[in-house]
Amino acid sequence: MNLFIPILIIFLFILTPHQETLQGAENKVDRLILISLDGVRTQELFQGLDVELLMKKNEGKKKEDLELYKKYFGRTPKESREKLMPFFWKEWIPNHGIVIGNRHADSSNTMKLLNRRRFSFPGYNEILTGKADDKRIRSNSKIQNPNSTVLDYLKDKWKLDEKEIACFASWDVFPYIVTSKFGSIYTNAGFANYQFGNTEKIKALNKAQFEQPTPWDSVRHDYTTFSFAMDFIKKNKPKVMYLSLGETDDWAHEDRYDRVLETLNRNDTYFKNLWNYLQSQDFYKNRTGIIICTDHGRGDNIYNWMSHNDKLPGAEFVWMAVISPNVKLRGEWHPGLGVTQSQIAPTLCALADLDYSLFKPEAEKPVTGIFSQK
Repeated sequence: MNLFIPILIIFLFILTPHQETLQGAENKVDRLILISLDGVRTQELFQGLDVELLMKKNEGKKKEDLELYKKYFGRTPKESREKLMPFFWKEWIPNHGIVIGNRHADSSNTMKLLNRRRFSFPGYNEILTGKADDKRIRSNSKIQNPNSTVLDYLKDKWKLDEKEIACFASWDVFPYIVTSKFGSIYTNAGFANYQFGNTEKIKALNKAQFEQPTPWDSVRHDYTTFSFAMDFIKKNKPKVMYLSLGETDDWAHEDRYDRVLETLNRNDTYFKNLWNYLQSQDFYKNRTGIIICTDHGRGDNIYNWMSHNDKLPGAEFVWMAVISPNVKLRGEWHPGLGVTQSQIAPTLCALADLDYSLFKPEAEKPVTGIFSQK
């Protein structure tokens, strides 16, 4: 009898931590979604409508008579950005996560590129690999990424097949960006046929993308990209998804500020639709970590806002939002020290308790402060 009691105590001591681990595992993040909005400035994300920029092509008109002014103007930056992206600012950020990079409210709260190129392929490489590569990635040409990416890592780490990890993008260069091995990750990008859809809506949209082209040869409408991505998510329940939307950058290059605003507002609706679906599915609810980011900034005044390059001030500033059940902070987060774009891939992995440095030791470290409650 005296021997039985200590044995029982030892048994309970061993069993209890195991039960706690299993209980904690119920809320473990093991689905990941990365979303990028091409070339979205911190100005619009954090401050909303730029009235001076809106009036650039409306000289001689009263701003109060303009429909976009009526729709998006707010008396404060907070009110204006909430009108532009209501779901992002009223639901996602205050209730489910944080956003980094509002340099307009706090000059120390910056997030910057490490690559010096300040355009898309180098930016996406930095997002996806955790490291800038200025020497080998010097253009937006369709050249296979020489670097393995976080998608390559997650596919191998979690042993995912083509229906469990995928990329949907509006820009047709993405098959060359997202992996170092062409075709190893299912990627539907640009004006590409989507073979998984069988509903009448998706079939019609699949056909329409070729019959109703955009002004750009290499970029389709984000609505098409998002619709295909949602169809894929509903059919296949992937564990990892990368969604890249591109119209914000292309309309900016066309000096169409009106279209940039409307695109951002539509993107916000896509976020809402995606979130509502995720929250309705046990497969995703309270198990999914999401990062939203941009690949580069742009010029910081009404004369150069259309552009971005290595000599243009403002193009180095970017931002990142994190929505995840294991991120306890809420609202705008001011880390005190500057965050870099190279920290996105390691942070995405950290949401799922994965150490990206074991795969790529030379990558930047994750933004671990987001897991604090202070």
